[in-house]
Amino acid sequence: IGSTFSGTAENISQYELKEKTSLPAIKFTVRLGEKFHPYIKFGISKTELTGYGKKWESRQDGIAGGFGLKYVLLQDTVVTPAFAVDTGIIFKNVKIKKFDDTDIDLNYKTRELSASFWTSKKLKKFEPYLGLQFSFMDGEFENCDIDADSVNIFYGCSYKFLSGINFVFENSFVNIKNFNFSAGIKIGI
Repeated sequence: IGSTFSGTAENISQYELKEKTSLPAIKFTVRLGEKFHPYIKFGISKTELTGYGKKWESRQDGIAGGFGLKYVLLQDTVVTPAFAVDTGIIFKNVKIKKFDDTDIDLNYKTRELSASFWTSKKLKKFEPYLGLQFSFMDGEFENCDIDADSVNIFYGCSYKFLSGINFVFENSFVNIKNFNFSAGIKIGI
């Protein structure tokens, strides 16, 4: 996952940092009827930041967790695709160090609120989907406040491997310039 955010330091100067994150995560979803699907999500975050000719990386894996709700506006039928809205919040806390400095650990904490609008269509064992996501992130790093907004276009496909087990592949474009890929297994009980 990659994003670009701007930070304002104590001396009110603004600059941009680029974040590169790998985030293996587990997401638990509960279906409350056909429309409401609340979920919780947690994972381990490995983060690298670059900017201003400097590079920082996490010494040890950080933690990430959050919750959200997917609301299905229109169910998938023989003729029409499904339409849904998904809102959620993710919290991340990582210890970061400079590449050339092994003695200093810096806290990198973020909170990200997102809203997604997506459509999907079941085609036998496949379910392709497409969507648009708006993300709003704030946090702290090295005496700076982090403030970042992004628009993501994403698309992917779920393949039903066995009853209740799906493989999911997804690509996304953050602010139409940074490319992300994710893959996982979805298990339904």
